[in-house]
Amino acid sequence: MQYAIGGEANYYQPPDPPKECAWCDGQGAVEVAAIYCVLGKTHDLEREYPEVKCPRCGGSGDEPEQEDPRIP
Repeated sequence: MQYAIGGEANYYQPPDPPKECAWCDGQGAVEVAAIYCVLGKTHDLEREYPEVKCPRCGGSGDEPEQEDPRIP
């Protein structure tokens, strides 16, 4: 097998697949088990855990790109 060097590598090598979101494992939704209110109290949901769109990936299931804190 031969490998291309330089700019040709991107053309010949397939791109990496997108990573799954760390919070929802690529499903796009998470279950809510507890609510943390502005008073600092945690309210556990005992009966059913409602499913909501993942706040980390916005429901896409792909891991969002992290901003580099070194760049202003």
